[in-house]
Amino acid sequence: MRRQREVPALLIVLIVTGLVLFVMGWKEFSRSRTFLDGATSGNGEVVDLKYESKSGSTRRLRDHGFRTVYTYATLDGQLHTNSSTRLTSAPEHDVGDSIAVQYRPENPELARIDSFAELWSTATWMSIGGLFFIALGSIGLILAINNPPRQ
Repeated sequence: MRRQREVPALLIVLIVTGLVLFVMGWKEFSRSRTFLDGATSGNGEVVDLKYESKSGSTRRLRDHGFRTVYTYATLDGQLHTNSSTRLTSAPEHDVGDSIAVQYRPENPELARIDSFAELWSTATWMSIGGLFFIALGSIGLILAINNPPRQ
C-alpha cells in the first residue's frame, strides 16, 4: 500500500507569508506611484531632526529614531511644514540642508521628501522579502515532493 506524501506545514506558511508580504509591497508601490502621478516638485529645507521614542519600546528601529522635519513652498508661495514618513536610526540630513520635495497641489500638506528611501524603500523591502519567502517555501516544497521520506 502506497503512503500519501505529506507536505510540511512550515513550507506552506512560508509561501503564504511570502504572498502576503509581496501583495503588501505591491500595494505600497501602487500607493507611492499614485501619489507621484499627481505630485508637483518643490524645494524644501530641513528645519529640525526630531527624535521619537514610543513608551514601552522594545528598542526596535520602528519604535525609536529620527524624523526629518522640513519646510517647503508651494507654487503659490505658501510655506508648509511636514516631516518624513519613516523613522531612521541616524539622521539622514542636517538642519539647513536643501531637499527636493514632492507634494500634491490640491492638498499641499500631503508631501514627501523626494528620495528613494522615502518613496520606495517600504515597497521594495516588502516585495523582496515576499519573493524570498515564496522562493524558499517553493524550493522546500519541490524538494519535499520529489524526495519523500524513506521507510
